[in-house]
Amino acid sequence: MGGPTLSYRQLAAVSVRQAFYMNGLFAATTSADPAIDFQFIPSDDSLALMNRLNLLLRPDDRNCGFEVYAEVMGTTMGGLPLVRFYPKDTDRLTFWITAQNSWIVNFDNVSGSVIRSGIYYLSNQRSGSPRTNAALTASPTGLSPTTDLMTLTRAEYRYHHPGSLTSADAVVTHLDTGMTVAPDSVVVSASGSDVIFDLSSMPIGRIRLDILTVPTETRYYVGTNAPVAIFGVVELSLSSALDANYRIIESDYSLTPVRPTYSVTIPNRPTRWRYHVSLTSTSALAREIAALAPAARSAFIAAIGLVSNDPTISFTATWDGESHAVFEANRDIGLQERYLVSTGGSGSRLNFSLNKNTVMGSGGTVVFDALPYPSPALVDTRTPSTSYSDIVVTL
Repeated sequence: MGGPTLSYRQLAAVSVRQAFYMNGLFAATTSADPAIDFQFIPSDDSLALMNRLNLLLRPDDRNCGFEVYAEVMGTTMGGLPLVRFYPKDTDRLTFWITAQNSWIVNFDNVSGSVIRSGIYYLSNQRSGSPRTNAALTASPTGLSPTTDLMTLTRAEYRYHHPGSLTSADAVVTHLDTGMTVAPDSVVVSASGSDVIFDLSSMPIGRIRLDILTVPTETRYYVGTNAPVAIFGVVELSLSSALDANYRIIESDYSLTPVRPTYSVTIPNRPTRWRYHVSLTSTSALAREIAALAPAARSAFIAAIGLVSNDPTISFTATWDGESHAVFEANRDIGLQERYLVSTGGSGSRLNFSLNKNTVMGSGGTVVFDALPYPSPALVDTRTPSTSYSDIVVTL
């Protein structure tokens, strides 16, 4: 005789989408098991909560995310399933996001500081998006270092203040629970005060430091057992007071037919492309230049251009002598897994060629066709306002 049958229904799904990829999710593959760029790990607190509520976690690699299921038992008068174990409005599920592909800080438009001291904070305590595509980011348009990136801290939290402080002048508050922690110690020196907190008694989550009753900074406390390298954190509140499109469980503990599908959209990084073209003395173009009279040579070199089949992209050449030139694009180009012409809707492959005898940067005779695209592994981010992709071509 069989045992009791348990019934589960989906609570919510989470998907991370990356504009860099053609399919918006992961690198093109024929495999049934794609290599995804992110891994989702429940926090220790969430594992305990999932055990208490009898929740199941199901990875969903085809959508670069995961699903959460709850045991259900019985229905409402209207026939909606009821979760068997009732959550509290203060309960929340927390998942660490770790990066499995080190190149994402190049081809995704994310801050490199996230690898060192930052964490992207993603929460369902939002509004303004449809239930089937509910953005976990501050803006529905996608992940932003400006609005979603926080500084993370572990159990030992240090802060330097330029003035003289006592332990009564500083406090850390957990923003979700209201729990507070006083400084463990305050070290006063000629340069100011170093305030040191031990946060190990706090639950993970957002914290705020107040100095002399003034809010000073907000960080994300990751607890004592979080992964060493964290890209982001997904917080899913189980509160029935959430916006209707983001709410997971209703106030009567029922599950509506359309489950929330949460999304994190990561824009691709726009970079300014620079082609560094060098002519060896034996190349046909170099020999053609050398055979010209000095007066004709300058005009010939000025008519060598980088020509695109995309009318929105042009290049400006800067020559260093007669054998080396840098062709810089007139605008940023978003890094892509596959490059297509941006106008006309033809789906044609984006193509650049090195041409001679061009007129106003177009036309002419092709010298080198199908110039290579930049490698997503090589992005120069040293200039704050513009990231550069450099491509070296030797003829």
